[in-house]
Amino acid sequence: MLQRTIRAAFVLVSFTNLWESSVYAQKMPPPKPIDSAQKPLQEKNNQEPLLENPIDLIRPTKADEVEPKKLVSFTLEEAIDLRLAKNRQVQAAKLRVEQAKAAIREAEATLQPTAALQISLSRDLSASNQLAIETSKRSALLQGADPNSLAFQQIQNYTTTTLSPTLSFSYGLYQPQRSPLIESAKKSLQLNKLEVQRLSQQIRLDITNAYYSIQRADQQVLIEEAAVRQSEMSVYNAEELLKGQLGTRFDVLTSQVQLDESTQRLIRAKSQQQAVSRRFVRLLDLSPTIIPKASEPIKQGKAWELSLEDSILLGLQQRIDLTQQEINRQISLNRAEFEEASLQPQVNLFANLSGLSLSTEDPRDPSNFAYGTASGYSIGLTFQWRLLDGGSASAKAEQQRINAAIATNQFADIKAQVRLEIEEAYFSLKANEKNIVIAEKALNRAEKNLELARIRFQAGVGLQTEVNIAEASLTQARGNVLQAIIGYNQDLAALQRAVGNSTEP
Repeated sequence: MLQRTIRAAFVLVSFTNLWESSVYAQKMPPPKPIDSAQKPLQEKNNQEPLLENPIDLIRPTKADEVEPKKLVSFTLEEAIDLRLAKNRQVQAAKLRVEQAKAAIREAEATLQPTAALQISLSRDLSASNQLAIETSKRSALLQGADPNSLAFQQIQNYTTTTLSPTLSFSYGLYQPQRSPLIESAKKSLQLNKLEVQRLSQQIRLDITNAYYSIQRADQQVLIEEAAVRQSEMSVYNAEELLKGQLGTRFDVLTSQVQLDESTQRLIRAKSQQQAVSRRFVRLLDLSPTIIPKASEPIKQGKAWELSLEDSILLGLQQRIDLTQQEINRQISLNRAEFEEASLQPQVNLFANLSGLSLSTEDPRDPSNFAYGTASGYSIGLTFQWRLLDGGSASAKAEQQRINAAIATNQFADIKAQVRLEIEEAYFSLKANEKNIVIAEKALNRAEKNLELARIRFQAGVGLQTEVNIAEASLTQARGNVLQAIIGYNQDLAALQRAVGNSTEP
C-alpha cells in the first residue's frame, strides 16, 4: 500500500514537471510545417540595395568581406524579379531583340529608293600640255615664226578649274530576293522575343525550386529543434523516474541515445540549411555577406484544375520551344528562297542629273579668263540576270532546306518531351496532393501517440522505448508533411512550366 502511495505521488510530481515542460514548450512551440498563418522566421535586418552588386577585380582581404552576416528576407516574387533583372542571359537575349529590330529596318530599306550626290572639284595645270606647248613653240621657231608676235605669245599652258556635280537615283523595280529577306528578318525578331520569354520561364522555375528548398531547409531545422526538445524532455522524465526508483538506468540510456540522434539530425539539418542558403546566394548573384531567408510561410499551392489530357493539349499549344522550332523551319525556308532568287532576273530604275563647270586662266595674266557651264541627265532601266553560278545558289538553298528538315525533327522530339514532362509533373502532383492529406492525418496521430506514450511511461505501465519510437514517429510525420507540401508546390511549378505558363491556370 505504501509503495502504491509513493508511486502515485511520484506520478503527480512527474505530471507537474510535464506541465512545467509544456509551459516551456508553449514559450518555444515546435512549429507545424503546414501552418500557413505562421509569421516569417526572420525579419529584414541590414537590408542592402540588392541590385548594387558591381563586378570588379578586387579580391577580398578581410574576413568580414566574405562572412555571411546580413540577414535578408525574400518573397518568391522578389527573388524572381531580382534574378530576371540581373540575369545576363536575359539581358543578352533582349539585346538580340534590338539587334533583330535593326535587321528588319535594314531589310525594309530595300523597298525605298536610294539617292547619292557626288561633287568633284579640281584645278589642273597639265605637265603633258606644257611639254606639247614647248614642242609647238620650237616647231614654230624652226619655221621662222616671230617670237614676239601675238600668235606666238598665245601658245601657253592654261590652268583649268573643273566643277562637276552628279545626283543619282536608283530603285529596284523587281528584286525577287527582297521579300524573303524581309520575312526572314521578321521571323528572327519573333524568335528572339520568344527566347526572352523562354529564358524568363526557366529562370522562374529555377528560382521557385531554390526558394522552396530554402523553405524546406529552414523548416527542417525547426522540426529537428523540436525533436531535440522532446528528447531532452524524455531524458529529464527518465532521470526523475530513476531518482524515485520507478525507472531503470536502461530507460535513461535509451532516452539519451535518442537525444544524441536528434542532436545529430539537427546538426545535419543546419548544415544543409547553410548549403542551400549559399546556393541561393550564388543563383541570385548576391553579395556573399547576405544570408537569404524565405519570408513566405509554407503552404500548399493552388489546385490544378485541368485534366491530364487538357494539360497536354495546353502544353502542345503554348510551349515556346515548339513555336521556336516552327519559326526556325520557316526562317530556313525563307533563306532557301532568298538563295534561289539570286538566279532570277532583276530590274532596276536609275536617273542621273549631272552638271559641268570649266574655267581656264593664264597664270601670268589673270585677266585672261574663260568660263563655261553645262548640264545633262540620263534615265533608264537596267536588266540583270545571272545565268550561271556553278551551282552555288542551288547548294546554298539545299543547305537551308536541310536546316528546315532538322527543325522539323527537333519539333517532333520536343513535342514528345513536352508530353513526358507534363505527365511526370501531373502524376507526381496528384500523388503529393493525396500524400498531404495522409501526412496531416498521420501527424495528428503521431502527436496523440507521443502524448499517450509519455503518460503510460510516467504511470509505470509503458516503456521508454515506446516514448522514443513515438518521438521518432512524430519527427518523421512532421517531415512527411513538409516533404509532401514542398513536393506538391515544386510539382505545380514544374507543371506550369511544362504547359508554358508562368502562373497558375
